[in-house]
Amino acid sequence: MNRSELTVKALQLRYGDRRLKNYEVADELGLKAYEVSRLIDAAWKSGVVSIRINQEGLVSEDDFASAFNLNWVRFVETVDHYTEQKKILGEVAATEFERIVRAEPQTIALGGGDSLHQMVRSLKSRSRAITLAPLALICRSIYGRSFDGAFVTMEAASISDPSQCRARVCALPPLSPDNAEAAMQFTERLFHENSEVRAVFHEALHASAMFFGVSNYGAEPAIAEAHERVGIGKADISAMRAVGHLNFSFFDENGADVTTLLAKKKKIRISSSPSDALYPVDSKDRHPFLAAVSLDAIKRAAENKKRDVILVAAGEHKRHAISAALNAGVANAAIIDLENARQIYREKLLRFQGVGRLDKPVGP
Repeated sequence: MNRSELTVKALQLRYGDRRLKNYEVADELGLKAYEVSRLIDAAWKSGVVSIRINQEGLVSEDDFASAFNLNWVRFVETVDHYTEQKKILGEVAATEFERIVRAEPQTIALGGGDSLHQMVRSLKSRSRAITLAPLALICRSIYGRSFDGAFVTMEAASISDPSQCRARVCALPPLSPDNAEAAMQFTERLFHENSEVRAVFHEALHASAMFFGVSNYGAEPAIAEAHERVGIGKADISAMRAVGHLNFSFFDENGADVTTLLAKKKKIRISSSPSDALYPVDSKDRHPFLAAVSLDAIKRAAENKKRDVILVAAGEHKRHAISAALNAGVANAAIIDLENARQIYREKLLRFQGVGRLDKPVGP
């Protein structure tokens, strides 16, 4: 087969009824996985594969990226069953992960959540010249439903050749002391007294690419419980009209960091920065009381268009959280489902026209 025929066959296998992964397509066609990725990437860039605006309100990836000032965006099919949705999302995110790490040695920072867990599960075991670090140095039970950043990072490291892949991980409980005052000091002492904690945090903060998800407010009670330990109650968070959380920080519909605002209001933010010439840690880059990169630090990373700061999320229940994060510039790239993209894009157009937020789907 010539290149054109190979491209058509690869697209049929990847996006047709069988929905094979890139490496499975490669096996069928007698190619390398990276050759399949290049064929598919070229097809998207040339317009052979695209999503266009039509009378039903669909939006192109280029127009969506332009509207939200993104470097790029990838749409995935919207399906009714969320378990299947996360699998599809993870497969596309894995393709983008491989595209990024193929370019040159990279440092990749990973957030937590099931979407990122699905991304890592979709990766094929191989050699990767990368350094991995978690955006939050937190790991709750690995036997439960919490796939925190430290756990996801170790998952990714386990399927990469250890001679090429370097994983920088510290896994801590969210806040181990039960006493509120002790809890406030727990993370602070770790940063001041443990150089390894500072090293892992520094690696994540300055990563060349970040992958993370968002959740709607109320989706993970354990995060609210960690806030309660330091005196930030659920009523406080609700009063600030939080719509979601990202990397253990709640945010409102404008993308404002509710966690940091409440911590300042209650005077519980620990502001001192440890002195470390090798791994400097500025208090503004840290979550107010947990060992995690702050929401504002992720926003600042997204301002650098040479870095890929990637939001990975899907599902109607996450729509307001995804919309708020994108409108606030938390990410400069995104992998989201098509129906969310359609509604969020149309909502933005209507905002420009003075209509305001849409709480129900628009269009057929």
